[in-house]
Amino acid sequence: MERHQIVVVGLGPGPRALACAAAVDIVRSAARVFTTVPDHPAMSVVERVAVLPSTEPAAVADRLLAAAADGESPAVLAVAGSPYVLEPAVAWLSSQHQAVLRVIPGTSFLDLLWQRLGVDPFGGGVRVRPAAGVTAASVRRGGLVVADLPPRWASVSGSRIGVDPASPVTVLHRLGLPGESVTAVTWSDLGEIATDGYTSLYIHENRSGVESPLAAALRAQRRGARLGFGLPDLAAALADVEDEVAEARADPNAAEVGDILFAAVQVAREIGVDPDDVLAAAVRRFVARLDHIEARGEDTVAASPQRRRELWAEAKRNHG
Repeated sequence: MERHQIVVVGLGPGPRALACAAAVDIVRSAARVFTTVPDHPAMSVVERVAVLPSTEPAAVADRLLAAAADGESPAVLAVAGSPYVLEPAVAWLSSQHQAVLRVIPGTSFLDLLWQRLGVDPFGGGVRVRPAAGVTAASVRRGGLVVADLPPRWASVSGSRIGVDPASPVTVLHRLGLPGESVTAVTWSDLGEIATDGYTSLYIHENRSGVESPLAAALRAQRRGARLGFGLPDLAAALADVEDEVAEARADPNAAEVGDILFAAVQVAREIGVDPDDVLAAAVRRFVARLDHIEARGEDTVAASPQRRRELWAEAKRNHG
């Protein structure tokens, strides 16, 4: 443990019985334990905890590194559930400070959710999104868990993300904690159910039947592959993108742009990711970077190209 400056421990979804012994031993013996969720039931195993003033990933990392530099033992970050599930700060630490990081896994609320639903997430192709990251693209094919719900999220977001009112939904509240409930409803009934940060939704299917162009491209490519007209591997898919870009460079027109996008979907298929989901994630990253830069209050239009590059690099460091 002494080789690491930062230790992240997952304390499970709340009940003490679901907190692994290694994680409990670390938080009870550590000189300094930090968290961003001091009121979560999982923190009941921590005797003394310091609350981090910001949940922004880069700020969390800076505070933990500073704490580690001030002492002879690592700074410990305690998170509820699993460090690898919906924990942006841990993802940031893993990508930027892997050499000084140790992570102790923990039970996720998802483990309880799969059990309550009787769902095999791998066999069923289930996806998980925080409420803030749910888009129309991510709900189109159903099989979606929505977590970290703010109050009235469904009534506010329903029309924006295009969920049919008749779509079946399971509401899972306070899993493993006192007051647990699992309720099967339709989307139109959600307005009558109180939700908070301990509530998750499982959207079984979206009956709107709307298919995005990217999803249609993916389906067409899978059909082509079954008939022997697919590309053999990732290298071929990437080469096809390069070929289409070269054609667009020589003759820029709408058809060539469409061919580039279609070729990019082939790359997604070879990697095994959903093109709608990864495009939505790219949009969120871009918007987050713009928000970060606007918050600086600088006149970016009048700024020099060098200054704009500096601002973009800073925003990219903070928001991926």
